[in-house]
Amino acid sequence: MKNKIFLNEWCEFFEELGHIEIYYPEKNYKHDIVQATKEYISSHQKILLDVILTNLFENFKEIQEIYGDEDVESPYYLPDINDKETLKYMIQPECIYIIDVVHDNLCYFGISFGCIWDEEHGYGVMMQKDRIVEAGSADTAFLHWIAQKDSQKIIKNRGLYMNNVKLSKFLSLILRHQPQKIGLELDKNGWADVDKLINLINKNMGLVIDFKRLCEIVETNDKKRFSFNEDKTKIRANQGHSIPVDVQLKVQTPPDILYHGTAKKYEKSIDKQGLIAKNRLHVHLSADRETAKNVGQRHGEPLIYLVNCKKMIEENYVFFISQNGVWLTEKVPAKFIEKVLLT
Repeated sequence: MKNKIFLNEWCEFFEELGHIEIYYPEKNYKHDIVQATKEYISSHQKILLDVILTNLFENFKEIQEIYGDEDVESPYYLPDINDKETLKYMIQPECIYIIDVVHDNLCYFGISFGCIWDEEHGYGVMMQKDRIVEAGSADTAFLHWIAQKDSQKIIKNRGLYMNNVKLSKFLSLILRHQPQKIGLELDKNGWADVDKLINLINKNMGLVIDFKRLCEIVETNDKKRFSFNEDKTKIRANQGHSIPVDVQLKVQTPPDILYHGTAKKYEKSIDKQGLIAKNRLHVHLSADRETAKNVGQRHGEPLIYLVNCKKMIEENYVFFISQNGVWLTEKVPAKFIEKVLLT
């Protein structure tokens, strides 16, 4: 597929430049990401042009040595240049290629140019955002393997530095709040297919995870955030969702007293309206003060509220307990809470 794109900043730099042909992957390939890439090119055109010209200027001596003739009378003579501005007379944009390799939610893309030093083969760059992956002849701009090789290198390098704690937090984001970030679908009960989860993380986000490492994260996570089904073909977050799923919680009778840990900065709001789920499905409550304090410390200066569950039960409020031991309820009105003094 092809179309045309108009880059006004480029037209101001290159003489007689109009619309540039832009080539897309096949019609059904990740339309939203392809469009986002096209918009990125348009909105970052000035930066992209500067990156390309800077790279070419810095490597021009090498081009002179390979293609140039020292004889000033020769048609192949390439003069020294003192600034990037001179390059406008040596290259001319021809085509843009959006490549079907994705990293950080954008496709790789290449740009080919006509050039005076190699009219037959031209000049081209492969880019990932505003980073030049490789520069060479014009075919560099559309060779899929160049983008694929760079993507795999990033995946490998990032995986080495993504420890299990950080990867656990990323899994929480995907399985609780934003499965669409990597193109994952959860079923109505919050379950995700394990193989699809692993493949999509590795493909879209530049991480390295396999089944063995996923099992290690589930088993060693201190908050027991995740669970497998019996044959470990599916995985889900135990609680904390902001998306509408039914994790099949069973109604349970709580202790007479539970605790809620939060930060001091939310005190006025909570005193007025009680504990509300906000963007989550439930309010989270702890069985002991120490756990509640640890929860609160994650958000700032800790503040603990005591929740009178006995009175709530008398007024027909419903409680659940998640698989990892977190007590849940839809809301806690202000009349059922009181602040706990921290020593």
